[in-house]
Amino acid sequence: MTFPLYRAEGFCRAYLDGVMADSYGYAGTEIIRRVVGDSKVMEVTSVTDPDIRIPMERALIKMGIFLIRERESGLNGSAVTRAFRGILA
Repeated sequence: MTFPLYRAEGFCRAYLDGVMADSYGYAGTEIIRRVVGDSKVMEVTSVTDPDIRIPMERALIKMGIFLIRERESGLNGSAVTRAFRGILA
């Protein structure tokens, strides 16, 4: 690595934090797109009982919104799992 920025203290952490934030935000948009967009997935569309499907779709949309809004708050797998459990509760 010859570019000094790459060796600067904190660069690696800041770069990886940005990559993770982008990843969580993108995951959120994909979840929403697959529920309400043209690219619906069989796991959702195969549920025919509206008493099950509607709450499931709402939970997925809420999770997608959470991932988009909180993408830069230092999320990790445990935080995402806790959030989804909270949405389902």
